[in-house]
Amino acid sequence: FLSYLNVNVFFTNLVGGFTVSLIALLSTLVVSGLNVDKIIIGSVMILVPGIGIVNALRDTIAGDLISGIIRGAEAFLIAVAIAVGTGVVLKLWIYLGGTTL
Repeated sequence: FLSYLNVNVFFTNLVGGFTVSLIALLSTLVVSGLNVDKIIIGSVMILVPGIGIVNALRDTIAGDLISGIIRGAEAFLIAVAIAVGTGVVLKLWIYLGGTTL
């Protein structure tokens, strides 16, 4: 939905990590005995920029150092955005009195 609105890729991934974590934590309130960590890891794997990392390595090995560094930096920033979105939800969950993880 956010890509349809031409929102920045980094913000889209931040919201994706935020949403995945929030849904996983809220589902533990409905169904007991769920492993939140496994749910979050499985859902975040879809967002990880695997193609960007591979393209960065491929460009670097082919000798295009500038292109490889730029693609690697972009993949790194996307991964950081996902981690920040997930981390904010987990920290807020603990801070607001949710169950311990």
